[in-house]
Amino acid sequence: MAQHDEVKSILNRVERESGTFAASDLARTANQHSINEAPQDSIEILGKRIGRVLGWIGVIVLIALIAQDLGPYLSNGTKSP
Repeated sequence: MAQHDEVKSILNRVERESGTFAASDLARTANQHSINEAPQDSIEILGKRIGRVLGWIGVIVLIALIAQDLGPYLSNGTKSP
């Protein structure tokens, strides 16, 4: 019976420590990347806009490349060289 109590106390301690670590890590991440926190620096705003534009350009290029590669398969079922 003593061994059972010891195992329960160890498991409870591990659960408590794990929960504290995960909760503090999650809170730290939430503080760093807050949705309500609007960037005030004009360079930061400009960088974010440039990044979004480049991201969309990349998506469009990838879609065009995939469509170009899959076009022959979709038109007649086989790829012609």
